[in-house]
Amino acid sequence: MKEEGGGSAKSSGSSHPTNEKPRRTNVPKSDAKGTHQNVKRSGDRSHNRDRNAPKDPTKWFNQGHANPHENNNNNNDASHIHHRNQHPSGGVPNHRSHGHTHNREEDANRSDLRRSLFEWEEFDVGKLNDTFSVVSFNLLSPTIASNSMELYPDFACPPECLDWRNRRDRIVQHIHVLNADIVCVQELDTGDLDWMKKRMEAFGYLGLYKKRFGNKPDGCATFWKKSKFSLVSHKYLDYYNAHGWTWLDRDNIALMVLLNPNGTNEYLCSTNTHILFNKKRGDIKLGQLSVLINEMNNFKIENPEFSMSWIMCGDFNCTPESQLINFVSESVINLKKANCSTLSGQKRGEYSPLHHSIISSLLSLFPSESEEVMEDTNGKEEVNEEKSEEKEAIRGKKKHKKETNPELRHPLNLRSAYPLDPEAITTYHKDGQMMVDYIWYSEGLERNGLRKVPTKSHLRAGLIGKGWPNLHQCSDHIPLMASFGWKFGESAQEQEEPMEES
Repeated sequence: MKEEGGGSAKSSGSSHPTNEKPRRTNVPKSDAKGTHQNVKRSGDRSHNRDRNAPKDPTKWFNQGHANPHENNNNNNDASHIHHRNQHPSGGVPNHRSHGHTHNREEDANRSDLRRSLFEWEEFDVGKLNDTFSVVSFNLLSPTIASNSMELYPDFACPPECLDWRNRRDRIVQHIHVLNADIVCVQELDTGDLDWMKKRMEAFGYLGLYKKRFGNKPDGCATFWKKSKFSLVSHKYLDYYNAHGWTWLDRDNIALMVLLNPNGTNEYLCSTNTHILFNKKRGDIKLGQLSVLINEMNNFKIENPEFSMSWIMCGDFNCTPESQLINFVSESVINLKKANCSTLSGQKRGEYSPLHHSIISSLLSLFPSESEEVMEDTNGKEEVNEEKSEEKEAIRGKKKHKKETNPELRHPLNLRSAYPLDPEAITTYHKDGQMMVDYIWYSEGLERNGLRKVPTKSHLRAGLIGKGWPNLHQCSDHIPLMASFGWKFGESAQEQEEPMEES
């Protein structure tokens, strides 16, 4: 694995190819279990499974988390008991109590909700070329967690579940069981980089890391299976003072990795980012998103020899119904109507408009107008004089509209792999439960499967606990996973030797 400014690392261990088509699978609802001071040994298989969790946190991964790329028919007895009887929130199984009458319809709905939790869903999109799977996972940096303990009260997140020594083993085992071809993680502390690199190499991955700007302890890392992809190029991006904008003064970053599926003529650029958390600073978030999309577009222009498709993953700290997510998906946002305090959808607040200097900066990224020119016989460019007056009138109207009703438009056509559902939950702590993590994909790709995420219906039914991380979830975010393929593409041809890491 290569860190920004560092050398490459050689991989060791066997790889795990994932050429098998994903299948629809019911995924048990638990993550790896952490240790607990009152737990009994794993040999005790009483019905109250949560109080009898194995002390080895990695054992839970052998019991659950269906991998769409592997044949998971190894339903051992412990796994079977866990799936049928365990309450996923960490409480007592949902058995009928003596003396109480249960509504059968409510019980049926609850059972349906439990079965749908983390289920793998397939989509019939026809035959695809060169399919691959992607995971995006915010790991919850131990440094960040220790500075935000108010978000993780003991009644929801037992201290042993927050202990990084327990969590990190659960995290890498979770990633291993998901077995994706590309893994994008956020909030990986620099101090854990070497440890993470060795574990991922043992699973057959290579990777790149980009630390947050300044003295921040964490960053983003992108891993890919060396049996599936070869690295072609990469680009690191600091949002801090990008384009000389002094108002863009936060330390968030992004990482772009251009990959070539081995033995093909396809190219995939995987982008990994972590957008600012501050709920009130929608202006900063909009600036960071705009800079990212602009850099993605420039990266494509700078590499015209590659016909590339895009995957964009990360923690965007914006809700599905927000103006910012609408900007990504619909490619346009009205800057005059933008409210900085509510742009991300994470909170309500009084109207706080974008400053005119910010509007001017953003509009300069994606100019919507250009001089209409034509070449004369000498190859020189000149304005079409015959229609110059008409053009000037049109430009005047456009300029007036741009000043009174400015719209920012970006050139990428991106779609979310997940439904933009306000009920969906990808992060859960004392400050709220909402969807803020996303996997986006571009034209040319087709999504053919995804791992479902919990919804507020699961929350209301008491199926996901009182906060994350807990005995079942090893971070305050859950991993997203989706699979894709190219809708079209040339047949595999003999190519030059793919570039190696340097």
